Amino acid sequence: MTSVIEEQNDKAFKHHFNEAMLQRLAELISVEYPEFNAKTLHDLASKMSQLEMKARVHAIRDVLITALPSDYPSALKIIISVLKQNQLQGFAIWPLAEFIQVQGLAHYDISLDALKLLTTYFTSEWAIRPFIKQYPNETMSFLTKCTIDDNVHVRRWASEGTRSRLPWGEKLHAFIQNPIITRPILDALKFDSELYVRKSVANHLNDISKDHPSYVTQLLTEWKQQANTPQEQQYIKWITKQALRTLIKQGNHDALALIGVEHGAQVSIEQFNVTPNIKLGENLILELSLRSFSDKPQNLVIDYIIGFMKANGKTAPKVFKLRTMTLGAHETLTLEKKHTVKPITTRQYYAGKQQIQLQINGKVMAEQNWLLAIE
Repeated sequence: MTSVIEEQNDKAFKHHFNEAMLQRLAELISVEYPEFNAKTLHDLASKMSQLEMKARVHAIRDVLITALPSDYPSALKIIISVLKQNQLQGFAIWPLAEFIQVQGLAHYDISLDALKLLTTYFTSEWAIRPFIKQYPNETMSFLTKCTIDDNVHVRRWASEGTRSRLPWGEKLHAFIQNPIITRPILDALKFDSELYVRKSVANHLNDISKDHPSYVTQLLTEWKQQANTPQEQQYIKWITKQALRTLIKQGNHDALALIGVEHGAQVSIEQFNVTPNIKLGENLILELSLRSFSDKPQNLVIDYIIGFMKANGKTAPKVFKLRTMTLGAHETLTLEKKHTVKPITTRQYYAGKQQIQLQINGKVMAEQNWLLAIE
């Protein structure tokens, strides 16, 4: 079998941590702390090309730990002063959050306040997690109060920082086991006026759905009943669709019902064709024709599942959205989809037989095999 080696991506997030960023950070710290040895950051520049993103963040953090005062409250004042200069942007702030995350656990009160401030400049969603683990009651009380903060970033942080399966963050196993712990935060934010916050609530629920699907569908049912105004109803409708995306792909009956879709559809597959042979980088073309045999309109969620071959010869399914729509009584639908199979950093491709399935309203209704060639 042939595998594809990841190509260098010049736009990868890790390139935010470069020589220019190190020089800028050293200058800003030196303004607040003249004794700072800027050379310790400058010397990192030659090593950065060998490191991936998190390793770069950790390397910068470790330099700050050794070069800033050993007295944490004093070092934290410097970090906060650097932030308030408002000269660092985006990912360049991440090492400062890491510094607080690692050094500040023995001073959780001032550290939580500092992370609250930092999240208004970048995000503290990863840095808050060690505090949740070590001081669960105090940290959750603090974050619950953040749900009524005037700052949208702080409110969003309350939800995002407590996600059980936050990307790039350590898992919160206590929350995986018992999702009700974060219920007060989600309840407080479900009608938030900012989409930015509601999106985090939906992603938070999507995380929970991977372990407790019934909990999520029941919670969303309750929220739907609590929505008293047209605006609140629209908020919950949007959250519901986003929060249930994993369960909908899995064909979960309760999730489908919440978005007005019956499990399985009254349709017949007239045509389901796929390009039989392609090379890596080419398009896999899917052609579909179906006909309703229902006497009334139907809501359809149409997905396709590609079973990509793995190194062991088995296939790993990946669900892709095709169309969500209403099909009229006895109506015919014809669709064509081009799916480009190209190298990406999150997947290795292997030459040989692959699979594709057509799923409608959670039920697989047709499948085909196709061949991938890798040169």
